[in-house]
Formats: sequence, C-alpha cells, structure tokens
Amino acid sequence: MTDAEAQALTILDSLTKVSFSNCVPISRDFTELTTRPGIYAVRCRTEGLLYVGKA
Repeated sequence: MTDAEAQALTILDSLTKVSFSNCVPISRDFTELTTRPGIYAVRCRTEGLLYVGKA
C-alpha cells in the first residue's frame, strides 16, 4: 500500500466515524454549506457515506 492510499484510508475511516448529529444538514438550496476549502463527505442517515470530495 502506498502512502497516499494509507492516508486516503485514514481519512475515509475518520469520516465514517463522525456522529451523524455532528454533521451539517444540507437543503436543496445549499445555504448552509461553507465556501472554505477542505475535504467534504455527504452522508445519508440510512445509507451511510455517499460521496467524498475535495474543494
């Protein structure tokens, strides 16, 4: 496993362990989203982690 793959797995593991109550809710107009750069994950309460992206 490369260093990049190990880092990606660490980030993914961290994202999946965040309590749903600590997540920022989003709506169809996305008014609550931040404009700051970072790594973002979209989670569904029932389906779990749906998307991970970098901005």
